[in-house]
Amino acid sequence: MANSHNLLCSVATRSLNATCVEKATSPPATNWLLGPKGAMLLLYTLGFYASLSLVASQGSFPKLDNIGANKPVSAMPARATCGIPERSTFCQVAQVKEDFFTCVQKFCVQDCPYRSSAPDYIDILSTSVGSCWKADARDQRPGAASVDGNLTSFIFPASTACPVSLSNLSFGLASSFTLTVWLKLEQDAVMTLIEKSSPGKLGLLVMVSVEDVQIHYGLQRGQHFSITMKTAGHISIGHWTHVALQIHDTSVSLFLNGQEEDSTALDTQSLAAPINNVQIEGALWIGRSSNGSYQFIGRMQDFRFYPKTLTNREIEEIYSGQFPHLHTSSTCRCPPGHPRVHPLVERFCIPNAANDTTHNRVLRLNQDAHPLHYINDNDIGTTWISSVFSTVELLDKGTSITIDLENGQYQVFYVILQFFNAQPEAVRIQRKTIGSSEWKDWQFLAKNCSYFGMEDNGSLDRPDSVNCLQFPSEIPYSRGNITFSMLTPEPNLRPGYNDFYNSAALQEFVRATHVRIHLQGQYHTQDTEVPFRHRYYAVDEITISGRCECHGHADSCDTSVNPYRCNCLPESHTHGANCERCSSLFNDKPFRAGDQLQAYHCRPCQCYGHATSCYYNASLDPHAEEHLRGGGGVCENCMNNTTGRNCERCQRLFYRDVGALLWATDVCKPCECYSAGTINGSLECEPIGGQCKCKRHVSGRQCNQCQHGFYKLEWALADGCHACNCNTAGSLQPDITCHQDSGQCQCKANVIGITCDRCNYGFKLLNVGNPDGCVPCDCNPWGSLHQFCNPFTGQCACKDGVQGLFCDTCYPHFYTPNSSGICLPCDCSADGSVPGTSCDALTGQCKCKAHTEGRRCDVCRDGFFRLAQSNSLGCLDCQCELRGTVNGSGVCDKTTGHCTCKNNVEGPRCNRCSPHTYGLKFANATQGCQACLCDPTGTVPGTLCDPASGQCLCLPTRDERDCGSCKPGFFLSKEGLSECEVCDCHSVGAFGQVCAAHSGQCECAHPSVTGRVCDQCQDFFFGFNPNVGRCEPCGCDPVGGFNGTCHPQTGKCLCKPYVTGSKCDICVEGASHMDPTNYLGCSKDPQQQPPPLGQVLNSTAIELSWRPPDSPHSSGLMYTLLRDSQIIHTTHSQHPFGTVYFKDTDLCPYTVYTYQLITSNARGNTSSAKVTLRTLSALPEEEELHLSLVGRAKPTSASFNWTEPLNTTGPIESYTLSSIEDDAGEERIHYRGLHTEATAEELQPFTRYRFSLKACTNGGCAHSESLIVITAQISPQLQPAPKITTLGSSQLKVNWEPPASPNGK
Repeated sequence: MANSHNLLCSVATRSLNATCVEKATSPPATNWLLGPKGAMLLLYTLGFYASLSLVASQGSFPKLDNIGANKPVSAMPARATCGIPERSTFCQVAQVKEDFFTCVQKFCVQDCPYRSSAPDYIDILSTSVGSCWKADARDQRPGAASVDGNLTSFIFPASTACPVSLSNLSFGLASSFTLTVWLKLEQDAVMTLIEKSSPGKLGLLVMVSVEDVQIHYGLQRGQHFSITMKTAGHISIGHWTHVALQIHDTSVSLFLNGQEEDSTALDTQSLAAPINNVQIEGALWIGRSSNGSYQFIGRMQDFRFYPKTLTNREIEEIYSGQFPHLHTSSTCRCPPGHPRVHPLVERFCIPNAANDTTHNRVLRLNQDAHPLHYINDNDIGTTWISSVFSTVELLDKGTSITIDLENGQYQVFYVILQFFNAQPEAVRIQRKTIGSSEWKDWQFLAKNCSYFGMEDNGSLDRPDSVNCLQFPSEIPYSRGNITFSMLTPEPNLRPGYNDFYNSAALQEFVRATHVRIHLQGQYHTQDTEVPFRHRYYAVDEITISGRCECHGHADSCDTSVNPYRCNCLPESHTHGANCERCSSLFNDKPFRAGDQLQAYHCRPCQCYGHATSCYYNASLDPHAEEHLRGGGGVCENCMNNTTGRNCERCQRLFYRDVGALLWATDVCKPCECYSAGTINGSLECEPIGGQCKCKRHVSGRQCNQCQHGFYKLEWALADGCHACNCNTAGSLQPDITCHQDSGQCQCKANVIGITCDRCNYGFKLLNVGNPDGCVPCDCNPWGSLHQFCNPFTGQCACKDGVQGLFCDTCYPHFYTPNSSGICLPCDCSADGSVPGTSCDALTGQCKCKAHTEGRRCDVCRDGFFRLAQSNSLGCLDCQCELRGTVNGSGVCDKTTGHCTCKNNVEGPRCNRCSPHTYGLKFANATQGCQACLCDPTGTVPGTLCDPASGQCLCLPTRDERDCGSCKPGFFLSKEGLSECEVCDCHSVGAFGQVCAAHSGQCECAHPSVTGRVCDQCQDFFFGFNPNVGRCEPCGCDPVGGFNGTCHPQTGKCLCKPYVTGSKCDICVEGASHMDPTNYLGCSKDPQQQPPPLGQVLNSTAIELSWRPPDSPHSSGLMYTLLRDSQIIHTTHSQHPFGTVYFKDTDLCPYTVYTYQLITSNARGNTSSAKVTLRTLSALPEEEELHLSLVGRAKPTSASFNWTEPLNTTGPIESYTLSSIEDDAGEERIHYRGLHTEATAEELQPFTRYRFSLKACTNGGCAHSESLIVITAQISPQLQPAPKITTLGSSQLKVNWEPPASPNGK
């Protein structure tokens, strides 16, 4: 007997499309010598060789896969699994024969090691309703209607402090707890969510905004810390958001709207130490902090406090209402420190911050658990163990395992059973198919086939025959494998196994929706001396190797949907979940499944784009028996007015233009024949060209216009149109025709009339030899009434007094103005014109006297007035005073002789000043006499100034020309109306009794004295002495006082805020270090320094900023910045204080740093709270990014995988696979996520692409080198029809364009 490895190769490499029958020399296909690693090798080998045989042919088939993995599984009897309903025991698996006669006891425990249900919680918003917050039942979060109970949202109006004392709001072990709440923010501001604290001690303060969630917390030893978690756009104003904080020990995770796609938190960070569980005098604030600040503006709903750390799946359940299902023991929860189910091996749990390859993992199930779902969890490291059979009789009855393939009917080629202990003596494999509820036998295997009433290794007469294979004589004590091959159950090969694709019976034989395996009896445990606890079945894995049934038209399928759906290849032109029918326009041949020789893609119908579907008619197919020749497709419901089998003809009353492309949407156009112009009113036209059938005198494709020389198409006319009859002398030559509707002939330029038989208005003398037909009348425009003349004689119509053929001559003694065209009389003035003269014949100008002007000589010249016939010169001289007239003009009114005077000047000749003005002799070009401007308060009422000098008549105490000033020794006070007051200067403090005329200010004798009369002290002086006329200096300390000023009577100095004493020379209590530059004078200890604010710039830099202390108590501060308790920066600041900035550089990537600020002045110092910040991750190393193509590119897709960079400077946040098509030049994104493999879809066949991979951390992105990929070729598409030109009786010229989509060379 051959060894198991040779037997494996014999089974696995048997080709499904073999062309010859290989002689069977091996025993039945049963394998038992492979351990766990060998079993996986078996599965990979089967998949590899079967994929070669099934996929490498012309047809396309999905690769073989373990289609039974993680599918629903059941066992009969109901309690066939160990540990149900309570813990049970069994004997350790025997490795050698002697082990069967002893029993090393093992336990089977199916209970969950941590939790199997969600913990209880406290509804935080169920207290103090109406006093601290108000209910709003109208605005509810999404999904609230489907939740049992009436959920209510709450708003938080500004009010006095509302502490909520909850004695049972206490953290769990290791400071474990979870907060979940629905939020709807209504302002973009930082708001308080919850605060738990006591007087002087902070436990927890959670604040939320659109940008981030801030967690401020206190430690047991009294220190305060803060962390900030960005929301990444998950929170927006006016929208409900579910927020969950998951805290255990020093780990905190933020979830927004459930878990992320990879089952992780949005962000996970580390705390400095566990949060202080404040209990004594502790209180809770919701919607505002304990000091009343950061009011929450918005709505909250369903605010829960769990005293335990929820798992990621439980947080998802609170958000969506659906608890994420797992294949194995789904109810078993993860422990608090490892809340996330491992994405690859679901029996393990890992921390949120760990990646998928971490070794920091714990079991979610009990170490001694062996549930039924381990039997097909695709994990060779797990084992299902049945309950112990207490008697041999029960062992002979055995156990049935049923696997529901769940989402469709598959093609199954192998069933592999991998046992952990001794294998059964008999195995019966059955199947179910679609449309049948009965179980069909598939294969029997037994130590002795008589057990089933069958012969050992019976023959197979038909492709779907079932026989019984006998197990080999030597069976291992443990770790045995059984492989059932549907096509090659050696030693008897199945009829048709080498012609699988042409055997309908064999194709039906491999189909299954359910697989049932019945295990009976057991090797090596029947001996009475063997302890009965050795009698149980232990199965590592049941592998069902198969594929989706896609009829040879898909190389992959989507098994995530129910039923599964084949990804039909575009070039196959198939549709349906199983690619079982042709697309609507690809039925030129009947549907045919692809096989190992031909793809048998569906053939397109030639409908020229005018139909959406077609059907196959075998009677029209000249080669119905062949797939690549002939065709019987008939287009259905031709559109765009087409008809015919291929929509190649136009419907009745439609036509196609000569040379028009059959693919054009508007290839068929309506005939639109004009029935009035067609013979017998016919509406039909020629199918090619569209010419309608016209009457004798009608033309045009539509018969809608008259022929040349005819017009007015009418139904009643037998020939269709009237003759034009155009006049040859007036019509254009040689085109003697007329308008189609009116009959108007095409006249020469100067001719009118429907037949062009007369001259146009303004023209005359119609002549056949004149190219314009007639000549213009040329009437004089000034002498004629209009421009028209007699069309035969040419005589124009003249105005009165005008004569001539063209009206261009006046009568004697008249003149003709060019503008009016009328002959007018001269009409000269008798007063102004020279007696006995006449006017000019052309202009009409009369001959004027010396002082007159105008055409008729009826106006005086400028500078003259009063026209008189008796005056030989015509007018008199004006005689104006030029200093008094405007602009010195000598022109006067030509009737009265009055001159035009300047302002303040009067008289007919403008020779005297107006009242209250003076100085005509001083007049200039624009100004006449000046205004006196006498001060009304200092002038004698009712008097005028002198018209020559302008002197006003003053009151006794007034002086100057306008009486506006006081006499010496007097001044005009603000209160005075007209009288001036005496200066009254102090006799000792001032020099004499002369003061300023308008202010009354006396001239003081000593520099310490001031005041109007010199009787007050200056600044910095006090105590005026009237006897000596001087003051004493203040003597204030210039350092402690304000500008050295003091009280003017007592001399008390004005001190700075922190200075005292009569001379401002002593610091107040609690202050010291008097300083002239200190606006406070002295300094006190600074107090309440706010912590620095940090902005992480990149992987090596953090920018920090800070404000001054709330109470600086000095004008100068020194800031000392500490990082991790080490001084990194010192700077000084002077009043007025502002925000200080510092950039901390040369940091390590993805590292947590703690910052604290020490602020000092001349007297003392204070320190801020500590803040913790983490730098961004560094850019991934580009040399570690290696993008690889998996296999060969397909016509429309390509698969890739890539290496994962070493995670030394921060986690990778996303990979992005993109491509650039050489022709288009635009980048396309195909994948973005955390997996290390992806498939690019929707590519163009036979196209060159440059693919690249981008790996991003939160600090930036790195790019791999470009990978050039050329997609595979497929059949060309959109081949235009050829163009045929007739060259003669026996020759045709055929031209064609290449297809629009060549899809290959």
